[in-house]
Amino acid sequence: MDTTPQIGQQSTLSGQVTDPDGTIQPGLPVSLHQANPSRLVAQTTVNATGRYELSDLAPGIYTLRVAPGTDQASERPDIYISGAEDEVQDITVPQATGLRYRVTAKRLLTPEETGNSNHISGQVLDADGKPLDDVTVRMRWTGAAPDMKFPTVQSGQSPFQPRGYFEFVHTPGVFSVEVVDPEHESELADNLITADMPQRSRPITYEITFQLATAARPVAARSVIAGQIPGGPLNGAVTLSGGGGEPQARRLDQQRTFRFDGLPAGIYQVSLEGVGVIAEDLILNGTDEASVDFPMRGQISGQVLPAKAGEKVMLTCQEYSIRKVAVTGADGVYRFAALPADDYTLTLQESDLPAQKISLDGRRLTEGPTFERQQTSVPPSPPVVPPPVTPPPPEDNPPPASTKPLRHYMLLDNSEPAVTTQRLLQAQDYILRTKVTVGYDDDVVTEAERVTIVGPAASEVIQALAAAHIPVQRVSGDLDKICQELEALQ
Repeated sequence: MDTTPQIGQQSTLSGQVTDPDGTIQPGLPVSLHQANPSRLVAQTTVNATGRYELSDLAPGIYTLRVAPGTDQASERPDIYISGAEDEVQDITVPQATGLRYRVTAKRLLTPEETGNSNHISGQVLDADGKPLDDVTVRMRWTGAAPDMKFPTVQSGQSPFQPRGYFEFVHTPGVFSVEVVDPEHESELADNLITADMPQRSRPITYEITFQLATAARPVAARSVIAGQIPGGPLNGAVTLSGGGGEPQARRLDQQRTFRFDGLPAGIYQVSLEGVGVIAEDLILNGTDEASVDFPMRGQISGQVLPAKAGEKVMLTCQEYSIRKVAVTGADGVYRFAALPADDYTLTLQESDLPAQKISLDGRRLTEGPTFERQQTSVPPSPPVVPPPVTPPPPEDNPPPASTKPLRHYMLLDNSEPAVTTQRLLQAQDYILRTKVTVGYDDDVVTEAERVTIVGPAASEVIQALAAAHIPVQRVSGDLDKICQELEALQ
């Protein structure tokens, strides 16, 4: 039988998580990471029976991490997933220092499951998954008065329901439920929305399970991941993954910074739209802070010979999902901007010339390779003796040769991506005609000999251009006006 992994094959990784005494550890976060390069692939939580399961895994070498950033943190490296067979990995974590009630299940029931009833119900379980009676459960809601005495119920009081069962009837609003126990803290089952849900009308019923489990993860969720991406795209999407929760997204501000706060203990990675993962293996303990610095100020300037307009040079990146094409001007010069540190490959399109490699530090201009096409030899022409020409008198103050890496830069406002796309389409003829370099980066404008601004621009940008004595053309208005004004520009 041939067990060679085939394209499209996928495996499941599962197992049980216990402490040294064999006690199951429900509620602990579990994450799986690609080994090289390190990437977060999947994450889940140990369920009420102490088991975890990660599905749809491609063949490869992985690292399994349980409860990172806590006193129960454990790691299992070099797990081989074949793609042909499922893998089982049981893991033992250190003894926990205490117990607390965790939310091990929170589910919005389908309309058919509600029994035409509007309620929030569930069960309270002990550390072994057995029902607990006589435990106080409290329901809260948003917008309540400061002195509101919220309702409570005791689990396991209904003779018609399973042991450990509790239930609240609700009205339209936003609710949360928690266990009230003087000996053990409790997680909060929050954001229980019971009105104005898209594509869902009442009745609305939620099912919640609280289980007494190890208190490895701190109750506090105060960790922070903050960073800056100098030269990055204004309003570019930054996504945070990991920590056992859903991905979160932020937009880069004018200073190209971002911030995620209120994070629990766990392991995280940060991705940038159009680039890929820019930071991984960020391990937090629930109270600390991690910083990310990812400069994208790298530039490449090279030439294609013999010089002519319209030559296309393609740039690809080894680690990130960056792919760009630059078009040469009449001088044969090509330029790339807003690049992070990495190894790049440059290829002259429609050419048999070999690809060229170049490394950037993400912070400065680097001279790119020269692509020199072979010229077809022609028979020599008879020598032509030109008539004598009288040279013009020298200028008193000849203009200095430009040392700026960009001949012409078009700055687009990207605060509304949909509008920006329309503006870019309107500007296509102008871009092809003038061979202008196009981008959204305010920091690049002072590196150009002249600048065309399409749409609004920050006052700081205008002031910087004026201080550098850089000629500026501004185009604004509706799409038709932008098109007309660009047609009139040189």
